[in-house]
Amino acid sequence: MSMAAFFLFVSFYDLLVVFRNDLFGYELNFLYQVSCILWTPPGLTASQNMFFSLIVNICVQYDLLLIQLADLDELIRNKASDRIIRQKLRHIICRQQHLERFINGIERVFSNMAFVEVFFLTLQIVLMLFVMRSNFWPPGVLLLPVCILQLFVLCLPGTLIEMKADQLTATIYSIEWYEMSVSNKRMFQMLLQHSQHPLILTCAGLMTIDMKLFMSVVKKVYSLFMMLENM
Repeated sequence: MSMAAFFLFVSFYDLLVVFRNDLFGYELNFLYQVSCILWTPPGLTASQNMFFSLIVNICVQYDLLLIQLADLDELIRNKASDRIIRQKLRHIICRQQHLERFINGIERVFSNMAFVEVFFLTLQIVLMLFVMRSNFWPPGVLLLPVCILQLFVLCLPGTLIEMKADQLTATIYSIEWYEMSVSNKRMFQMLLQHSQHPLILTCAGLMTIDMKLFMSVVKKVYSLFMMLENM
């Protein structure tokens, strides 16, 4: 399917080259651009909305874990029986494992998509800066902030997940675990070990999706732009 789309694009490009000095070629290009306006935004919006809804789900699951940990701490302070505390610990560990599987699933599905978006957004920003440096291009004045904002929004969810993971680890450390029995302490140790190595979202396993990635891309955009400027 991708090859068919590629050959269709090449064939359409050939038509534009053949009729580049003709009104018919202009009309073809205009119709093609209108079609892109009609079908591209809905597709991008749908995938982005699905991604952000899953990110919100992750944050909600972290919040639920924090509530469960607060209940566990209250049980320990109230000197509840070991059986009740053990049941609560098992429930929290199961929820934590479910969250890890959920994040792994999102990573498998969206990792390559995130890499493609970051790569082409970076390339698009560099090319727009280069074009605007050579000649004033009014659409670029609008497109450049939009691309930067889109890159920022793409990197923001990873930072939110990291903040939630850090909050979970801090909450686990604050629990009075030393008041538990030896067997419950072993289970609590498992909970603590998993929280110390939280799962993250990446771009094809190469880069972590967070605000550090956003700043790194901004620096690379400047470097690439200066390289093109000096060519």
